[in-house]
Amino acid sequence: MVYLKHKFAKISLGIYLILNLVFAPVVNATEIIISDNGTGSDNSVSMEVGTTTIVEQTNNVNVENNVTVNSNTGDNVASDNSGDFAEITTGSTTTNIGIENNLNTSTASVSCCESNLSAEINGNGTGSGNNINVIEASSTTASINQTATVINTVQGHSNTGRNTADNNNGNVSITTGKIEIIGKIINGPINTSIINLPSGTSGFNAKVGSNGSDSKNAIFVDLLGNSSLYIINNAYLINDVNWDLETGKNVASDNNGNVSIDSGDILFDFFISNNANINITDITCCDIFDPGEPEEKQEEEEETPEEEVNEEDSDDDNDDDEGEILDEAAAIEAGGPGIAGLSDTSSENAQTLFFWAGLIMMILGVRFIGQNISSKKLEIFKN
Repeated sequence: MVYLKHKFAKISLGIYLILNLVFAPVVNATEIIISDNGTGSDNSVSMEVGTTTIVEQTNNVNVENNVTVNSNTGDNVASDNSGDFAEITTGSTTTNIGIENNLNTSTASVSCCESNLSAEINGNGTGSGNNINVIEASSTTASINQTATVINTVQGHSNTGRNTADNNNGNVSITTGKIEIIGKIINGPINTSIINLPSGTSGFNAKVGSNGSDSKNAIFVDLLGNSSLYIINNAYLINDVNWDLETGKNVASDNNGNVSIDSGDILFDFFISNNANINITDITCCDIFDPGEPEEKQEEEEETPEEEVNEEDSDDDNDDDEGEILDEAAAIEAGGPGIAGLSDTSSENAQTLFFWAGLIMMILGVRFIGQNISSKKLEIFKN
């Protein structure tokens, strides 16, 4: 059975990985460009981009388990015998009971909206005024409400005793069997919530270059990200276990011979485990990559002919030349220059896969430990 469970877990995980790669999130690109406008022109673009995601899950469950067990090998009578020997031997009883409740599991995984928003002011004339205003807002709200009521009732009676041997002429022997009760109640996982939410907004790339002299260029960006998580888990668990076990209460009176009474042992092993209200929350992704300060490049000094130096010194400055954009400020995801962007190492797919793989292994581990504790205790008692 353990092998089958492990095999099923591997197959399920493999299917999930394949589906996650096939149904990858769609990347939406939005590009704002102000370019090639004439001298003295005023150009302005304002844009608002917003995404709202709401996840609501409600689970309510009521479970009631009632188990009643009766076993009896006793209540035997051997009286008024005239022979030399009267004997009563009763058999042993063994009872195994297992109850397991696994209820209410909510999972929610919201991926970042990789909009790849970019803004560019490029190639505008002298004295022009160019402004880009961008507001990018992302709001994610997850609400989980789970209620579980579980009532487990186990009642049992097992007897090998209450045997009677009276008024016998010879010797009397009463031997009763042993009683073994092995049981477990495993409640859990109950009310498990597994939430993966994004934090912040997606990357933003900006470029200002190759504009004329005395031009005024500005890009204003507001990145607003809000994630709200509400989890309410209520678990009401009642475990009521009652047993009446007897190997004694044997009677041997008014006998003429020797009397021997041997009562059997009682082994009672009952394991109860409650594992409820488990919250696993992972708030990641949408981190903005900061390229930091550019590294100083050491260029090898080369000998330059004196004539070329003089020619360079005599040239006038040209404000229309293109500026240089450092390699460190290029956003890899955008495929071009920029000042900020998502890090190429912040793979959302990889983080999601690791998150779910670890979660599945943890749940299987909890169940495996609970199921094996009682079996190990049984082996110890038997040995």
